[in-house]
Amino acid sequence: MSSTLRNLVVWVILGSLMVYVFNNLNSSSSGDKIDYSEFQQDVISGNVEKIIFKGDQQTIIGNRLDGSRFETTGSLYKSDEAVEKAIQENNVVTVYEKPEQPSIFSQLLVGAFPILLLLAIFFFFMRQMQGGMSG
Repeated sequence: MSSTLRNLVVWVILGSLMVYVFNNLNSSSSGDKIDYSEFQQDVISGNVEKIIFKGDQQTIIGNRLDGSRFETTGSLYKSDEAVEKAIQENNVVTVYEKPEQPSIFSQLLVGAFPILLLLAIFFFFMRQMQGGMSG
């Protein structure tokens, strides 16, 4: 394997790793993953102290009265009137977070990655062709 090809493989792996890290930077686990029906029962029975609706309005993170945390996914297009009523009746603290905006650096990295990859492949093959003709 030539050194240029090795370098290209290393840079592609490093670039892919950077994209993976940037995409998963804020996706840390917030508690036990539960079904929506279990969340619904907890809210209706008054066992929930606080609910945070993440920016996508589907991810729901909450704290129970016993201090344990949970995470579930709700429907984006269908509201649950029983849960909404139980939230109001049980005085559950409700927080709605703004949608997260990707940073300019990550947008540039994702946008420029295909172009940089094509340029790297182009220069790799051009160098291979020049090396093949001289030797």
